[in-house]
Amino acid sequence: MTSFVSKWVQSDVEGRYVITRGVRSSEPSKLAQRILDTVRRTGGWRAYKCMTNDDFPFQQKRFLEEYEAWTAVEQIAPSKLLTEVPRLQLVAKPMDPPRVAEPRAQQPEAPAFKPKSIKCSELRGTGEESQV
Repeated sequence: MTSFVSKWVQSDVEGRYVITRGVRSSEPSKLAQRILDTVRRTGGWRAYKCMTNDDFPFQQKRFLEEYEAWTAVEQIAPSKLLTEVPRLQLVAKPMDPPRVAEPRAQQPEAPAFKPKSIKCSELRGTGEESQV
């Protein structure tokens, strides 16, 4: 499997990893549907193409587990599979009744601002008075 991936799997312009011939004159060998489904369920071609030596035993274990489970998955009757997304309906009523907001008490209006005259002596210390 790893030799097939290193030779035939490449990323396309959108970054998806796919089986491609590339510049080779021969076509890649046809893989069984069981292998293609197993690869899809274990992370896709990217997981195998970008796999490091440290990842190998874990990816190998996942592949073998899914490969063996494939026959059980394929034996599920089509009538038991989901054919469309189920429509969800709200069956419970809200638990809290709607609350009526109490009107806020009117706050008294503040008196209008009245400007005061300031003595320049307070500002400069010169003793002259003027209105600012």
